[in-house]
Amino acid sequence: MKERFDNPPLVELVAELRWKDLSVPAGVPSGFPAGFAFPPINDAFDKQLPVVTNAMTLIGYGASERLVPVGFPVPAEVPIVRYRYSGTDCAEPGREHLPSTLFQIGTGIFTANAVKPYKSWDDFSPIVEKGIKILLESQTANIEGYSLVLRYIDAFRNDLTGDTTHLQFLKDVFGFKIEAPDFLRNHSISGEVALPIMQITVPLKFGKLQLQMAEGEIEGAAGYILENVVVIDGLIGFSVEEIMANFSKARDVIHDVFVNLTKPLKEKMKPVEVPQ
Repeated sequence: MKERFDNPPLVELVAELRWKDLSVPAGVPSGFPAGFAFPPINDAFDKQLPVVTNAMTLIGYGASERLVPVGFPVPAEVPIVRYRYSGTDCAEPGREHLPSTLFQIGTGIFTANAVKPYKSWDDFSPIVEKGIKILLESQTANIEGYSLVLRYIDAFRNDLTGDTTHLQFLKDVFGFKIEAPDFLRNHSISGEVALPIMQITVPLKFGKLQLQMAEGEIEGAAGYILENVVVIDGLIGFSVEEIMANFSKARDVIHDVFVNLTKPLKEKMKPVEVPQ
């Protein structure tokens, strides 16, 4: 049996691919805004976009939204067009999660995103795979490979945090052994110190795990944000299977870290067992 949660803190999951067009000069023309894609890059994107849009429509993601107006300068690796699910079969068993998924594409970037009611990687990975296949088949840029990032963003609201401070939450729930030295407490009028943000990097055999924990706001209410990210080393080739295998490895690490970090919250997250 596999374990899932009826009350998970997940806000968004993002499977991200980035690439560099080798046919485009590394520098930018004199006077052109730094960090923005200039015409040679946009030409490649403009050729790719109608192919992607047509293919997305064929798999049910026909509701497209332009995030940046046509003709505006666009920073490199920033999504320009978003595709949402437009099918009418969402009531069918096994397809109710589709409206919570979307794709985005820009110059040098492609993402597959999932939000609530996201249930599991098993449900989401076939959608990611379809998007990657469309990307590879439509690619017009001269590239060596893809950089991969898998990102889970969780928001712990009051029902999971209670009245604990962020520092207490990191210590008592996540298990981090954090103690402020006495000389800092001596300067505090309350005797306490705050830790509004914490970052950790863990080297992996195939990349690195990045954890960022911070105070934040979710839907107008205060909460604690956990960003659980795996960055894959090097460039991955033009194989859907190879790309998905790397995303799956990244997901396994993220899942293991999340389950162990949140053990004290297990019952509050309402675990349920589902058949494998």
